[in-house]
Amino acid sequence: MIRRITLLLLFLSILIPGYVYSSTSFSTDFRMGFSVLNSEGLNKITEGLDAGYGTTFGHIRVPLALSGGLSIGFSRSKIGLELGYEFANRSSYSSIYAVSENIKYSTFPLGIKYSYNFYARGKWSLWGNLSTGIMWVWFSMNTQPSVVVGNSSFETGASAWYLSPSVEMVYSMTKNIGFSALLGGRYADTSKFKYNASDNRHANGDFVTFSDGSNLTMNISGLKFLIGIILSWS
Repeated sequence: MIRRITLLLLFLSILIPGYVYSSTSFSTDFRMGFSVLNSEGLNKITEGLDAGYGTTFGHIRVPLALSGGLSIGFSRSKIGLELGYEFANRSSYSSIYAVSENIKYSTFPLGIKYSYNFYARGKWSLWGNLSTGIMWVWFSMNTQPSVVVGNSSFETGASAWYLSPSVEMVYSMTKNIGFSALLGGRYADTSKFKYNASDNRHANGDFVTFSDGSNLTMNISGLKFLIGIILSWS
């Protein structure tokens, strides 16, 4: 993983002009929006709950998303760090056991992003972005009140390498303040999920398995749409 990121950084550094302009700039950004996923692993859990517990979770496909970053710019290019947070919380009543089931899905991506300005005219500009890094993914579930003796909640976690290309339209209201709309895709396939704590049913570090013996993994590839604000300075 570290080797892949290092090689990509080297590749992106070649794309940046070999000389540094005196007009080097810096920018920070904050965006919010949503992702559109088709996670078979996550939906396998919700489908199992619906079938066995009489809940109505359905499919979780549109988590909310937040992102931020810090970049340094050279001429028409920018490179920097990005981080984010995605989450989806659902609750449903079990008609079979007369309890409420609560599930939570969340991810924390951290990586690097390279951007290139393809078009600029007046206050408008169009950017192409490519980002890569690692994502930490969590899934948890609990029952209220418990239908078993002891702890009826658990949390699991996994990691994934991601690659995300996107296009971004930016409107510069002033020299230092701009607004953006970003549309992009993401490829990410997690490792096997493991339990993060021990209880009377699971041990910390055990893999999450289904009744057929398969392990829980999630392909959380999909699309994302974000809008936000960009602050720039020289």
